[in-house]
Amino acid sequence: PGNYIAEAVVNYGEEVRMNRTFRIGSLFVNVTNFTQALPKEGIKKFSVDIESMWNNNIDEVYADVNISNSTKITGFSTPSTNLAPWEKKTLVGFVDTLDLEGNYKTDIILYYSGQKSFASGELVIFREKSNYTIVLVVGILLIVVVLVILIVLYIWKRNIKRTLQNRLKFSKRGL
Repeated sequence: PGNYIAEAVVNYGEEVRMNRTFRIGSLFVNVTNFTQALPKEGIKKFSVDIESMWNNNIDEVYADVNISNSTKITGFSTPSTNLAPWEKKTLVGFVDTLDLEGNYKTDIILYYSGQKSFASGELVIFREKSNYTIVLVVGILLIVVVLVILIVLYIWKRNIKRTLQNRLKFSKRGL
């Protein structure tokens, strides 16, 4: 399998050369990428990117995805799809992340035309910061900024008042 160049040389008193690039494939579907991180929020989309390495159609390609640590935690199958020669597609399944958090091993098995392809990696389930936490932090920062402004204004006002009182004392003595 791979990319090749065919070159034809015809000589009939004058030499003419032509070349074309072509591929020879093998019946193989490659997993090129898959979801590696999801938030812990319930049912989430899990994507598996695939690419046909075959120069014919491949019908009913689907993936079984297993998520585990020391034991199988959960798994699902994607709907099947058909691949045209050399086509790239994304298979999509769904996983419930509500009871999961941390690092998990991901095993993917692709099924097609009586064949299997395998891929594995890691899936990280993380807890997203809630909007309430962000609102709380912003609220506290606003309160701190307002307090700092009020303290600065109080000190500034007190210094102006002292300055005016001192000037008034000196001006009364001069009279």
